Amino acid sequence: MLRILSVKFDIDKERKKMENNKKIRYYWVDRTKLIACILVLMGHFISGLILANILENNFFWDWFEKTIYYFHVPLFFICSGFLYQQRSKVNNLKSWRKNVIKKFILLGVPYFTFSIVTILIKMVVSNEVNNEAPELLRTIFLNPIAPFWYLYVLFFVFLVTKTFNKKIECKSYLIISFLLKILSCIISNSSNYDKIPYFLRGIMGNEIWFVLGMTIPYIEKKYIKNKFIKEYILLFVLAILFSVLIIKLNINVKIIEFIMGLIFCTSIIGILNCNNKKENKVEKFFSRYTMEIFLMHTIFAAGIRIILIKMEITNAIIHIMLGFIFSLFVPILIAKIIEKSKIMKFFIYPNVFLGERLNEK
Repeated sequence: MLRILSVKFDIDKERKKMENNKKIRYYWVDRTKLIACILVLMGHFISGLILANILENNFFWDWFEKTIYYFHVPLFFICSGFLYQQRSKVNNLKSWRKNVIKKFILLGVPYFTFSIVTILIKMVVSNEVNNEAPELLRTIFLNPIAPFWYLYVLFFVFLVTKTFNKKIECKSYLIISFLLKILSCIISNSSNYDKIPYFLRGIMGNEIWFVLGMTIPYIEKKYIKNKFIKEYILLFVLAILFSVLIIKLNINVKIIEFIMGLIFCTSIIGILNCNNKKENKVEKFFSRYTMEIFLMHTIFAAGIRIILIKMEITNAIIHIMLGFIFSLFVPILIAKIIEKSKIMKFFIYPNVFLGERLNEK
């Protein structure tokens, strides 16, 4: 009887801990996702301007685009992994099945919705966009398009990753995911690489970032402190200098890109986590809409570019300014419009019908 009561007490204690974790606001996570979202936005609309010959692909833009790709999406995976470890408990078949169903709905609804919308728009204005519309079903199920591939891959990462109960599990996942990443880097230049299913390539290349995020709760008390802020800033500056050198020397080695991603992610998260103070009004406002910005920015970036070209406006400064404004603020405006409608909001946050906020995103 005492043993049964003890087990029940432990379960209740663990459940209470999980509930408390869900109430905690991790400001550094919000800031990290906001920075990553803005960089993803900038990377997409700048590359679109270069492809449209509006912007000259000089050294600065080449450096900027290649450098942010080292770390902006990995930051998203790290944040997702951290929240997954802090707010979920998936360590048996029942909890795994429940989590898979939940993630399929929460990630699948916006993924399918905006993938289909984007492809249909490309079909309608096929003569105006930089890339032709891909085949609908094949794209959605086998070869996702940017930026929605992140949601696609994230679902499969959840599919193969349990939450950690012990440090030994954390270490084991780190080793396995690290080896998968190295293998991905080695075979990425192979002619047969594209024959590997996209979801498998996604897991091999991104599981490491997700697991690194799950590792943060085990190390942040020791390695992420205010006294290390200068070291993280210095590390970030060194990463910038190294990235300039890499682009200057035209080095295209996947393992080096992985190392650069590690340095950037470590320095950025270290800086933001050391200063985990409450958000100011501007940060709070924009961090509320990172999901909407992420899902819709490419649609409006391409839309304003097409309109300006139709008007025979080719000034790069005008395109950059309006492209950034439309990519950032129009999704927020639409989000505010649909906030009052649960049916419309369902396509971005299907959890409105599940009765909970998408905390793991």
